[in-house]
Amino acid sequence: MVSGGLKINILITQRINIFKENSERRDCLDLEWTPTLNQMFGNKVNVYPMPNNIKDPLSWLKNISIDLIVLSGGNDIGEEICRDNTEKILLDFSLKKNIPVLGVCRGLQFLQKYYGGDLRIVTGHVGTNHFVYPTDNSIYPKRINVNSFHNYGIPLPKLVPE
Repeated sequence: MVSGGLKINILITQRINIFKENSERRDCLDLEWTPTLNQMFGNKVNVYPMPNNIKDPLSWLKNISIDLIVLSGGNDIGEEICRDNTEKILLDFSLKKNIPVLGVCRGLQFLQKYYGGDLRIVTGHVGTNHFVYPTDNSIYPKRINVNSFHNYGIPLPKLVPE
């Protein structure tokens, strides 16, 4: 990561929302991501949302120097193949270029599957709020109320090692 007065370039994946009233598919990103990443990194971030419909994501990535890749939440794995393909390309790229990856919700599930781990169906989890408990070294409080929009979880203690 960069330090001092320089900005940290963060690439973040987007969920795909389908709007049935006009048959539109849109890349979407929660508006809280930029302020949250700025809070995490001391207001020193450039956030680049990754489109899901690029034919050659690697060509697009060549124009940006990336310090961190965030695999965001939304969509179950297998629901949007173009997103799954984009995130696989990003993970392959991160390994080749030694770029750290942060997986959140679906993003962590994608990392789990990428490294050969299992997921399990969870019930009563879609469209609900629940608490998460950050680790001791987190900048967040001991308990955070978050929304949830996925049907799967990682069975503990089956989290694959990095």
